[in-house]
Amino acid sequence: MTIDIETITDRTTYLAWRADWRRHYAAASEEVRSAKRDLVDAYAARLANAPRIQGRTHEYRIASIIERLPGLREEAHIVMSERALGTGRRDELLAPVEPEAIAA
Repeated sequence: MTIDIETITDRTTYLAWRADWRRHYAAASEEVRSAKRDLVDAYAARLANAPRIQGRTHEYRIASIIERLPGLREEAHIVMSERALGTGRRDELLAPVEPEAIAA
C-alpha cells in the first residue's frame, strides 16, 4: 500500500496527498494497536484458563499474533517513511517560490 508521491505538483495536490497519507497511516497504526490488544487479551485468557476459542489453544493464538506483529509494524514504518519523501517533494517544489514571495 504505497502512496505515489509523483502526484504532488503544487500545494493543493500536496494537501490532497497528505490527507490520503493520513488515512493510510491511521489504518496501518490501528492494525498494530488492534494486534497488541488481541495479544493482551490472549495472555489474559491464558492466565484465566478461559475456554478455547474456535478449538485453538491460547499458545497458538499468542504465537500467531506475535508472528504477525513485526509485519504490521514494518508496514506502518514504510508508510511513515513515505511521509518524509512526500514532505521532501513538497519542499523541492515550493523552494523556488519562496525567494520570489519574499521579494514581493
